[in-house]
Formats: sequence, structure tokens, C-alpha cells
Amino acid sequence: MITEDAADSFLSNTRLYADPANVEGVDFARRFKRHEMLDTHRATTPGPRLSTVMAIHGGGIEPGTSELSLAIAGYRPDTLEPAAAGAPLHDYWMFEGLRSSGAVPGNGDLHVTSTHNDDPVARSLAAGSTNVLSLHGCTAARPPRRRLPGRPRPDGGRAARPRQHLRPPRRGLTRPLIWPPPGSSSGRWRADCGGCPRP
Repeated sequence: MITEDAADSFLSNTRLYADPANVEGVDFARRFKRHEMLDTHRATTPGPRLSTVMAIHGGGIEPGTSELSLAIAGYRPDTLEPAAAGAPLHDYWMFEGLRSSGAVPGNGDLHVTSTHNDDPVARSLAAGSTNVLSLHGCTAARPPRRRLPGRPRPDGGRAARPRQHLRPPRRGLTRPLIWPPPGSSSGRWRADCGGCPRP
């Protein structure tokens, strides 16, 4: 059962989308890329997509996560073209705050706790992937709090394979954190990587 998060204005993405005060393309955007799969062989069936990269608090909500997710998925954030010829490309999904800095209400009001994300495209992408990397914002000025069970782990947590690919963050930049919280959608999403407490 989903319970209300005191820090969030909306219990779920569905409720945020249904509020007439939130206009898609003005207040928020949803962007995604699902690569085509084709099965023309009668004797075999392809496995699931290997990886999906998500920025569920992108744009002005947790700045830098949209750009980072696109780069990790293999795309140039400025053009959405593949970053390098022949490099692997991954599916991605982003929910982005588009409100200008200083707007009231601000982008922070568009934050929905990651475990409450019920966007059907996001869930479909995650369910069809073996690995999901969800990026959340964290700055050098506000590092993660003391790690407790179920809290963010900047070292990659229990997910050894993604941990191999994390590098120390550059000063002041958003950094990926892996967080498999108990009771989250990580059981359904296979691998859940997550972030820092909101300021």
C-alpha cells in the first residue's frame, strides 16, 4: 500500500498528471526511448532488454540527472543522437521538471517519491529490462546522510556489476547512487539505483 510522503505534493505520478495545474510540456515533460525488438524466428524468443536508464526526478527537480541518464544510455544530451558509432545504446525514461528557477510552485513540487512512480511507460520499460539504473541527484554540498540500512550507498551497494562502472564524482556534480530499498519497486524492477534525501 502506498502511503503519503510528507515531503511530496503528489502521492503518485498518476495524481500529478491528473492535476490541471500541471501542464505537460509547460510544467513537466516525459521522454523515453524504447528500442525495437523483432522476433521472426519460430523456434527462439529473444530475452528481455538488458538495461534501462531512468531519471525519475530529472530536469529542474534534481538537476543533472536527465543529462547523465542520456549519456549513460549512450546518447548526446544536446542532440539525442548516439554518442559514439557502434557503442551500446540502452532504453531510457525521464520525468523532468520544466518550471523556471524561482517559479512558485517550483520544480521541487513535482517530486514524487521513487517508490510511488506509477507511470505506465516507466513501469513497462523497467519490467522488460534485466537491469534498471535510476539516477538521483546529490551534490558535493549535500552528500548522503550517514548510511543506514535501506539508505543510499554511493559505492554501488549490493549491486556488484553496476558498482564496477561507477567512478568517483567530480566536484559539485550529480553522482549516481545505488539504492535497493526494502519494499521498493526494486523487486519488480530487478535492480534499483537511487539517490539522496531531498534538500
